[in-house]
Amino acid sequence: MNDADASPGFLQSFARGLAVIRAFGKNTPAMTLSQAAARTGLTRANARRILLTLLELGYVEQDGRLFRLRPKILDLGYSYLSSLSVGAIAQPIMEDMVLRVKEPCNLAMLDGTEVIYVGRVAAKQIVRDDLGIHIGRRFPAYTTSLGRILLGGLSPAALDRYFNEAQLVPLTPRTITDPEKLRAAIKRDHDRGFSYVKQESGERCSIAVPVTDNNGIVAALGIGWYAGVRADDEFRDSLLPELLGAAREVSNTLRQVR
Repeated sequence: MNDADASPGFLQSFARGLAVIRAFGKNTPAMTLSQAAARTGLTRANARRILLTLLELGYVEQDGRLFRLRPKILDLGYSYLSSLSVGAIAQPIMEDMVLRVKEPCNLAMLDGTEVIYVGRVAAKQIVRDDLGIHIGRRFPAYTTSLGRILLGGLSPAALDRYFNEAQLVPLTPRTITDPEKLRAAIKRDHDRGFSYVKQESGERCSIAVPVTDNNGIVAALGIGWYAGVRADDEFRDSLLPELLGAAREVSNTLRQVR
C-alpha cells in the first residue's frame, strides 16, 4: 500500500515497523541496516530508527553491523493465539484428523448439565444425515462420551452439584441413569483417558478424549458413528490413537498460550 492510498486512520510508522519485522525470515535471519532498508523500501534513517526501537524493546539484538530477531518476538504471536477460542485452535487440527479417519469430529464443552458443541468438522464421505449435529447443539452430558469426559474433569463438589441438578432419564434401554453406576463410569473413563458410549442417547456409538490446558480439562474431542455399520469395538480401537494425538496437539497449544 502506498502512503498516499492509506486511510486517514493509517499509522505509517507502525506499518513501517511491521515491514521491518517481516523482512526477517528463513533466508534472512540477520540483516545489516542497509539490507533492512533495501528489503523494506525504507530510507536508511527510517530503518535505523525502527531497528533501534526494536532493539531497546528487546525484540531484536545487535551483533556488530547485524541485527537478529530475539525470542521475545514470539510474544506477538502468542498474543494472537491466546486470544483464540478453544474451537479456533482445535479447528485445523480436527480438519487434519478428519482427512485421515474420514469420520466427522466434534469438540464440546460443558454448560450446566449439558454438553454444547463448540467445534465440528464434517467428513465429505459421509452423506447420511448426522442427527442434525452442528455447532451450538446440546445434549444431556450423562448420555454422551463427550459429556462423561467433561464430567470427569469436575471437582468432587462440582460433580455433586451436577448430580443434584441433572435429571437422569433413560433415552434408550442402554442409558445409565443410576447415579452410582454413572459415577463409576465417569471415574473409569477419567482414569483411562477416554470414554466409549454405545447407544445411550440414540442409535449411535461414540468415543471421546479430554482436551486440557494448565488448569485441567476444558473440552472434549470425539467421534460418533451409527451402531452396526461396522464392528464397533474394533472401530473404536482404530480411532482412539488418532483422537488422542489430535487432543494432545490441541492441549499442548493451549498450555503454551494460557
